[in-house]
Amino acid sequence: MAAVGQAAASEAALRSPTANILFKGDLEARLARVGDAWLDASRTFDALFVYTGALAAGEPAGYRKSYALVMYILGVEAQQTALVLQHTDAASVLWIGTADAEIWAALETAAPALGLSAGHHEADRHQNGVEVNDDRSGASSTPKATLLRGNLGSDWFLVAAWIATKRDLEKTLAVAGVPARSSLNLGALVKERNVHQGDFAAKCTAYVFGDAAGSDVATPPPVNAAEWIGNLLIAKLPDEIQNIRKASYLCAKVCQAYFVERMESILDEDTPVSHDRLSEEVEARLLAPATVGVQLVASECEAAYPPIIQSGRDGPFDLRPSAISNEQNLSTGLVLASIGARYHQYCANVVRTFLIDVEKPIRSMYAKALQALEAVRRALRPEQEAWVAYNAAIQELGEELAAAHLAGKHVGFGIGLEFRDSTWLLNEQNHKILRSGMTFQIQVGLERLGENSTLALMVADTVLVGGADPEGAEVLTQAASKSPAKVTYFLDMDADEEADDGTVGNAGKNSEALASEQVAGEPSAPSIVTRRRAQQSSAPDDDDAAAEAERIRLHQQKLAEQKLRESRTRILGKSASSAGDQYSAEGKGFRALNAYRAYERVEDFPAGLRPRQLFVDMEREVVLAPITGIPVPFHIATIKNASKSDESGFTYLRINFLVPGTSASTASASGAGGLTAPAGVSGAAARLSLFPDNPGFVLKELSFRSASAANLSEVFRKIKELRKRFTSRETEAQEKETLVKQAPLILETDPRRIPHLVDVSIRPSLGAGGQRANQGVLEAHVNGLRFRSRQQRAVDILYRNVKHAFFQEARNEVIVLVHFRLHTPIMVGKRKTIDIQFYTEVMDATVRLADTRRNPFDIDEIEEEQRERENRHRLNKLFFKFTKEVEAKANEELEFDMPYRELGFEGAPDKMQRFLMPTRDCLVDLIEFPPVIISLEDIEVAHFERVTYSLKNFDLVLVMKNFAQEPSRGETQWIRISSVPSTELDAVKKWLDSVNIPFYQGPSNLNWNTVLRTIREDLEGFYEEGGWRFLDAEASSSSSEDEDEEEGDDAGAGAKTRASATKASAGGAAADLSDQDEEYVPSDEDFEAESSESDYDEDDDDESFEADEEAIDLAEELGDDDAGEAELSSSDEGLDWDELERRTKEEERQKRKRWHDDDDDDEDDNDGDDDNENDGDARRRRHGRKQRARAPSGQTALTHGPKRVLR
Repeated sequence: MAAVGQAAASEAALRSPTANILFKGDLEARLARVGDAWLDASRTFDALFVYTGALAAGEPAGYRKSYALVMYILGVEAQQTALVLQHTDAASVLWIGTADAEIWAALETAAPALGLSAGHHEADRHQNGVEVNDDRSGASSTPKATLLRGNLGSDWFLVAAWIATKRDLEKTLAVAGVPARSSLNLGALVKERNVHQGDFAAKCTAYVFGDAAGSDVATPPPVNAAEWIGNLLIAKLPDEIQNIRKASYLCAKVCQAYFVERMESILDEDTPVSHDRLSEEVEARLLAPATVGVQLVASECEAAYPPIIQSGRDGPFDLRPSAISNEQNLSTGLVLASIGARYHQYCANVVRTFLIDVEKPIRSMYAKALQALEAVRRALRPEQEAWVAYNAAIQELGEELAAAHLAGKHVGFGIGLEFRDSTWLLNEQNHKILRSGMTFQIQVGLERLGENSTLALMVADTVLVGGADPEGAEVLTQAASKSPAKVTYFLDMDADEEADDGTVGNAGKNSEALASEQVAGEPSAPSIVTRRRAQQSSAPDDDDAAAEAERIRLHQQKLAEQKLRESRTRILGKSASSAGDQYSAEGKGFRALNAYRAYERVEDFPAGLRPRQLFVDMEREVVLAPITGIPVPFHIATIKNASKSDESGFTYLRINFLVPGTSASTASASGAGGLTAPAGVSGAAARLSLFPDNPGFVLKELSFRSASAANLSEVFRKIKELRKRFTSRETEAQEKETLVKQAPLILETDPRRIPHLVDVSIRPSLGAGGQRANQGVLEAHVNGLRFRSRQQRAVDILYRNVKHAFFQEARNEVIVLVHFRLHTPIMVGKRKTIDIQFYTEVMDATVRLADTRRNPFDIDEIEEEQRERENRHRLNKLFFKFTKEVEAKANEELEFDMPYRELGFEGAPDKMQRFLMPTRDCLVDLIEFPPVIISLEDIEVAHFERVTYSLKNFDLVLVMKNFAQEPSRGETQWIRISSVPSTELDAVKKWLDSVNIPFYQGPSNLNWNTVLRTIREDLEGFYEEGGWRFLDAEASSSSSEDEDEEEGDDAGAGAKTRASATKASAGGAAADLSDQDEEYVPSDEDFEAESSESDYDEDDDDESFEADEEAIDLAEELGDDDAGEAELSSSDEGLDWDELERRTKEEERQKRKRWHDDDDDDEDDNDGDDDNENDGDARRRRHGRKQRARAPSGQTALTHGPKRVLR
């Protein structure tokens, strides 16, 4: 109870006015500012009189300069209080008069700290020394002390007086040395004459403006001091700036962390929520900052005004600060959110516009508004005139557009204790000089938009002049993103069909890159995927499906042209510079064999060495082999492997050594002397040892025989153990050498400000120790994350090193996780990795066979399922909250992405079936480890393979942008996702089109290693002939149909007839085709598969295998040199089944005849082409057929003349 009482007392102290009265140093700093401002040219008065009135219970004071000045001087919002400021060469006086008992009590309490002495008015003294209560209105007794006096600094004299109801105000002021009103040129707030209420306000009004009932003394009219007060308050002191920073962060955080997510949820789920209800929800978050992860004193936080939410496609929109949220439901189109916050009475504001399925002209207008807002921000510099900011916005928008659409005649206003300081509007008439410490709301609003001129948009931020940004004003509300990539949504894909060249090619870029690029032009918005869109597209009508297919086709044409230009510029521009150093990285981290020494001296040989016996020195990692009776040491680095066998009563041990000149397809590296690493060593082990110089002779192997197997078996075991130990150690050392040195992690000192997740597991494993050794706590610190295991092993991840961050909640999975893909690898345990995952199991992943038959009415099982659901929901919510806290901690250096389950599809990218889900920037499967993460920004083109009506699935090949470079070890240039269900074809196409990735399709698999190698041989020719356009099966199909009409129905003539027709059409007027538009034709060499490098999955279904066999057979028939102009299979498209069956039978007959002739005559007589072929051609074709028989089915590459390209 004592603790509760102390907490309540502390809370009461925070809420009381006494707690907010300024300290002496703060008050002196403010009075020094008053003294400096007294010299301002806007002051035309001798003394300033400002007062406030009484407010009813719960009535807000509003935004008035009187309350702002009282708050500025006293540090508390005071009612029934008056201030008089008079600054002369002789003396400077601050007089404070109040009739508010709480304010007077606060002044009395602060008097000792301020150096004030208590006293009484002479006329009010009673014989017992206590003031007589002359207030007969029923108020409580007046205080004992009614006057406080003292000096503040060396210039100011402070007098505070308790003003009773019947006390004469002028006599009270005379005590402080203020001249009589009739002789005083008084400054006051003229526009607030009839604003304040109460007896105290009436008394002050009579003093300033004269007695309304008439008086013998003429009262000179006061001078309006509003502009002078505005000039005083606009430049903030450090403590004021801190309050505005907190208010700015609060409103921006509420906008980004709550409103954006709430809006997305409402629109995604079609939930009817009205604007005014949503406004109330946002305001509740402003009053409770902890709900959005902001650690501020809740009693000091309040809404600057009721949040203004507007949305729709038809308007009307009201861009004024006085607008209110109506009862209409939130809808798509334009969504405007204006959110203002106050912290300790200091205001900040943020306005954001969200574009939901809007047309291109509106998106263009938004981009122009962002450009204008940036121009205003850059123009706000110290010692600059204020009108320059307005002029910068007009120049950026253009005078014609500004005159037609700019909302208002200004682009911002001063903000602070007043929400809107009308004396500091950023317009063309304001020639005042800007100073450091000034705070403004800058805004650009465009109205009268759309076909009916009923739409409007606005973007506004709170900024600080002379802040941390050297290029202009510092944006204090940057936590609320306004980049086009973050505020543009496409719930309906049809809304994006007007995207032009300016909008393609940006898929996959991160948010910051998009924001920096798109301010200068038309933005390319991310397509935000929603359940509603997925449901609408699940069963489209025939007309809708045809329209959608046509839209995708047209967009793909534009996309292909754009990508062709971009790729040609990117690749051809750097191919020359990269050609010379394509192998420069191969030698990094290599160690030559002469770096290893067995023994320095003979005396170092082990003592246990026996003559004429093999011996393994485990300490020195040396094998001593007897050669002619002499023990010769061989370091384990020189040994490739060893093998042991038993035969005829003897045991044989053969030791193979690393030798120069050997190569392996899986592990080869260029050495310093032009030699290669040995074959037979896997992965990084092959790169451990190189020969620096070419020796005169080498030792390749040693064989030993013994009748006793004991020693040889022991030596064999130790060699294997040493080799494993050496390879592991050297691989780890080389991985550490290639690591990029990371900056140190800056730890958060306040434990209360460290977001964390407990009892999470890490993947990959930290090492030995079991599952519990990989569990620990994940913490978010100042510049990165730290994972601490239970064994106190730490893994640090810097925010700037995170390339992609993912959060995947547990729905149908047994784990909830956060995953990080890094720019540069780090060491986790003893392994170098770029993928780190932290997860928690939401339920036991083990399935007991005894539980297969469950009773749906068992109470225990029902309760268990309920606990599992609650635990799943709790962990999902906990991880989601952690991601938001990390994003706030990282200050937009890191942003978590979530997979779109509705667009997920089955596929096998690595010989294992996975459920792949798109995100905003990637295609991922994070559940299985190692994960599949394909960055969209790295994809050059997509190709659908095995797309035929007879197959139940297809393959998707993604070609990466690095295809033009010679592949280095471990580098991926293309990825095949096989066994994708054919029912997902349209959905995958729509998704690829939405993220601006061009795609093509074909009927068979292609050997992409050969294709890409062929393209690299002549990159310039590849792009001159249309780049990837040869993959377009539809275009080739239409061309082949024209050729078939000229050929007739003679299938026996086959390839030879089609070849002659193609040659004739190339120069004829009917075809009129240029060289780059000629049909690409196959040759024998292109069908040779690379059996050792193929990534093709041989475990496809039977239908896939049969279709691929047919493709090989047809390719063999068309593989003759003289038939090089023939089509592969595209001419078969559009034929009926009878025609296809007839052609198939004819092709099989020709094939059997040709194979029979090959076996009898060792030459190829197919189609009567003997005159044009020699024995070498026949041998080459037979070799090609043998290679095809060993190659994976269906992988082909096609050629066109001397340039090999892909069909």
